Amino acid sequence: MKAIETNAMISKDRILILQLPGDVQPGQHHIFVVIGEKPLEPKTPAQTPLKIENVPPIITSALDVMGGTPVFAGTRVPVQTLIDYLKGGESIEDFLEGFPTVSREQVIAFLEEEPKQPNL
Repeated sequence: MKAIETNAMISKDRILILQLPGDVQPGQHHIFVVIGEKPLEPKTPAQTPLKIENVPPIITSALDVMGGTPVFAGTRVPVQTLIDYLKGGESIEDFLEGFPTVSREQVIAFLEEEPKQPNL
């Protein structure tokens, strides 16, 4: 574990955007955030916003997989199935037990993004 002091921006949608040093490797990380009252002064004038590349999709849709129905990436499980489970009073745990090819991370990421998607 290492501590990094950096500036962050929070959008109107409360999305946190961080500028990370180049030695931070891509992948999943546990991040602890402390919100301060004023931004840090840049340590180098060459700091640029972090570009996130190669982020795997949460949902995919292809005609050869379930006829184009939106599914959790890497599975044949329609996202509508999760919505139906939750609307029917079932828990995320119930869904994950019934569909082990879907990860908890995929479900959480979908639920965080779902309100922003008008067609789901």
